[in-house]
Order: sequence, then structure tokens, then C-alpha cells
Amino acid sequence: MFFSRLLGGVPKIRTSKPKVLQRRFNPLRMLCPSPIASCPECHNSLSPWVCCLQCYQLIKEESEKIKQKMIGNNS
Repeated sequence: MFFSRLLGGVPKIRTSKPKVLQRRFNPLRMLCPSPIASCPECHNSLSPWVCCLQCYQLIKEESEKIKQKMIGNNS
């Protein structure tokens, strides 16, 4: 039991709701604007770590076509 707590990554003390809310709704965090970048292909506004949805749809359609060709060649 003791070693499972150490190896399992279980916190010893539960974090209270006020502490969680204090971190989540920190005034300094709320004042900082989130970074915005533009997609190099279609120039839509998005976060730098997010894939553009319009470009993702194009990639998804192309990959579906490739999958269908691969399935057609195997049968």
C-alpha cells in the first residue's frame, strides 16, 4: 500500500477547491492575452499550437483517398 502510493503518483493531500480556483482564475493569468498566429496556407487566425481546421479537413480528405487506394490494392 505504501509503495503503491509512491509509485502511482497519487497526491498525499487533496488540493482544496479554493486553491484550484485561485490558480485557474488568477488575475495575472486573465490579463495576459493568448498568442495568436496566422496559418501559412489559408491565413486564418489560430493559436500557434493548434492545427488550422480548414487545412486539417483538406489533409483528412487526402489521407482518406490514400487509404481507399491502399485498401483497393490489397484486395
